Amino acid sequence: MTPLPYTTPPPAPTLPGPPPSTSFPVATQPAPTQPAPTQTVFSPQKASIPLPSANIAWGNETDSSLIIWIGVYSDYPVPNISGARAVAKWAAPLKLVDLSFSPDGQSLAVLSVDKILPETEGIWPGWLSVVDLDTNAVQPVPAYPSNYSLYEYAYYRAVKKVLGWLDNSRLVVQQSGEGSAVVATKDGSSYSPVTLPQGGGNEVALSADRNTLFSNVVNTDHGLWLNNIDGSNPRQVVGREAAKQVYEPKWSPDSKYVSFLSPKQQSVNGTLFSDFGHIGVWLLNPTTASQQPISGGDVWDVDPAWSIDSSKLAFLRADNPIGDDNVSFALPEKVSTNIYTADVLTRTPYKLTNTTDVKNSSLQWSAAGNLVLSSTAGSTTNLPGLLAVSTANGASTTLISGDQGEALVHPVLARP
Repeated sequence: MTPLPYTTPPPAPTLPGPPPSTSFPVATQPAPTQPAPTQTVFSPQKASIPLPSANIAWGNETDSSLIIWIGVYSDYPVPNISGARAVAKWAAPLKLVDLSFSPDGQSLAVLSVDKILPETEGIWPGWLSVVDLDTNAVQPVPAYPSNYSLYEYAYYRAVKKVLGWLDNSRLVVQQSGEGSAVVATKDGSSYSPVTLPQGGGNEVALSADRNTLFSNVVNTDHGLWLNNIDGSNPRQVVGREAAKQVYEPKWSPDSKYVSFLSPKQQSVNGTLFSDFGHIGVWLLNPTTASQQPISGGDVWDVDPAWSIDSSKLAFLRADNPIGDDNVSFALPEKVSTNIYTADVLTRTPYKLTNTTDVKNSSLQWSAAGNLVLSSTAGSTTNLPGLLAVSTANGASTTLISGDQGEALVHPVLARP
């Protein structure tokens, strides 16, 4: 009898697993009302309708839980969300970092971090999951414990952000620390790093056509680089001496520009250092290597978001100078801001809203291009909520209202 080939057994799980999740039933949900239901009602109601297709998702955070909601957003006849329903819950103190729909809208990537981590150093995510919106089943990525070796690798190189989906089964994420890009499958069975130019990427972005990675490379090959999604064809766009400091890069939908944040450089006794209390929005044209500012260096402009036609950017500007070293550009919800827009060709900021004590975050444009969506944190004068703001006159419509102690965060619209 021929003996079976010897197979090395997989390592036994020793690291803690991801926080357990609960999926909400998929059947019928409470009939939508106007205004949309608040985030605290889960009890069944007599009136119910079949689930419609979802095109918007957001998170509801409390001190002890994170719940992911989806619904149907429409600009007309007035901005509204109908059919709002919860799909998954984590009974743990998690902070939502990112949400991303798959191209077919059937899967939702969820990225979160344990709130016990210090926020003064920015957001360092810990847990990546994919929710199947047909069944509401939650799959940790990488899978635990069936693919524990991949899980262990990812655990020590925590995911920093979701860069986007390549197709309906694969997504691209960026790891913290190394700044590398990784292609993962939504079933948690594969987790493959992409080779970037030597030195690694500090910040990475995936083009909207899903073909190209932008990276701000540090160390050996310092500069701004492009390469194919498989790591091939690396080419330097801007060299070491000319490259600006790059944070939060985002490709335009037409894949012609990359927006990014860059802090002002201050000189003290002849030594330059980065002043993150003064940070602005910049545009990179990868074809011409031009780096042009949208805003000057004496403001705090963050959270840039592209219009669907790539002609405009929306962003947040702090109402007052930033003097707190613990405030991070990655946490705009801690700062009172107003929403600005700028045309890409003229790069002239226009003040869209004129509010006080409003802490905006997670800006994005509606598909029609006439509204900017924002998440607003609760403050002394307002409750948390999701807003739609008219780009014509700055008038705002409340889409969803939260209660004290809640945070409605990271609204994301499904894109083609």
